[in-house]
Amino acid sequence: MRVFDIVSDWSSTSVTSTSFASQEEPQAARRHPPFSRVSTIINSMNLLWRDLESALSCLRAMADVSARLLADRKTSNITIFIVDPWLRKAVTVGHSKTEQLTIFYLGQGKTELQALVRLEESKVCPPAFTDLQALPFRSKTCAALPVLTPNRSRVWAVLQVMLEDTKMAESEANFVPRILQDAGVSQEINLPSQCFTDLQVNYLQLLCSFMGGVLLHIERLDNRAKIVDRTKSIMEGAIDVNKAKTLADFEQRVKHLFSSFFSVSTIRVLFFDPDNRSLLISSSQMRKKGTTSINMTKGILGQCAHKQQVINIPDIHQNPFVDPIADGLQRNGRPVGKHAAMLVGPMLVESSERSGQELLGVVQLLEKKRRAADGSTQPSEFLPDEQHLFNQLLTVCSHAGSRTIKVQQLSAQLAGTPCNVQALLFG
Repeated sequence: MRVFDIVSDWSSTSVTSTSFASQEEPQAARRHPPFSRVSTIINSMNLLWRDLESALSCLRAMADVSARLLADRKTSNITIFIVDPWLRKAVTVGHSKTEQLTIFYLGQGKTELQALVRLEESKVCPPAFTDLQALPFRSKTCAALPVLTPNRSRVWAVLQVMLEDTKMAESEANFVPRILQDAGVSQEINLPSQCFTDLQVNYLQLLCSFMGGVLLHIERLDNRAKIVDRTKSIMEGAIDVNKAKTLADFEQRVKHLFSSFFSVSTIRVLFFDPDNRSLLISSSQMRKKGTTSINMTKGILGQCAHKQQVINIPDIHQNPFVDPIADGLQRNGRPVGKHAAMLVGPMLVESSERSGQELLGVVQLLEKKRRAADGSTQPSEFLPDEQHLFNQLLTVCSHAGSRTIKVQQLSAQLAGTPCNVQALLFG
């Protein structure tokens, strides 16, 4: 990989320039550290990003380059502890079965670390540090350096390098078989120092800084790709929802659309009845025949319909306006979690009879699941990005619902049957 060659050039160029400066211009060498040439190379690091296509390849490159920087030392283990949730998810999706992904916890389980070792190694060493705030950490045979974003606001990962114990290496090197000892043969080998030098630690820090910027670039590209995929999925969902011929069919298609974007336990679609000023629940949702209506003054659903605004409830237990019956908390099977979150929004279209918007119904998302569809953990409350997506889907469903009602009303008029919302939903 191109990263390895350039980092090797860093070491050779810096050592050569340092030795030359010490002989010719010692004063200039103090004023110009060996990082002057390295800093120039860093300015053109965007040329290397084409080779680092994923977060996993970036971490692999960082581990391999670290091993090359410490070629004159005997490293016993190089481990990268992944801290950032996005990075953990990206590595978990792209890792191979030959890699070890062990989980460690810091601070009484509050900080989760995912250990990634090199392909050439099989041993996973526990973290030598006890807190992320204590980084960078350095001892005689261990160095732990954080991989930060350029503004140092996020910790991507921690690079930990372990050297072999000097005492053990000396005892093995100075071992002489008994038969040679009887012959008067002795062996004394002076091993090189097995400690980190300041220059090596500085190079590792420079590598971590560079990789922090690369990871930020990869995350932005990943977010853009997700936006493109999401837009494509919304367009496909809009086509599917507009195929509905009845309100009952429309209800099922809306549920399927929202379930493809949100991993929740309950999705409810309620239709507004302008004649009775209430919200109607279909028999398929109540598992019984007949209609069930909810007054506009009851629960969070009633507030949403009355105010015609999206309402995000992070914790239903702490909201005094939650109504167990109107908001669907009383259901068959497993009960709703005590601290579940709720997201409710209206389906609105421009009114043809008066100025303003007309209410078609309400969509309710209740209780996020612990695991998302891709297997990653998700928070219990609905995030701002999820609420923005919720608003986009509501707009799509509103226009599709208005079209469905008009088509079904026209068919009912031609057949001579009632065409109000209650008749269309249960007729």
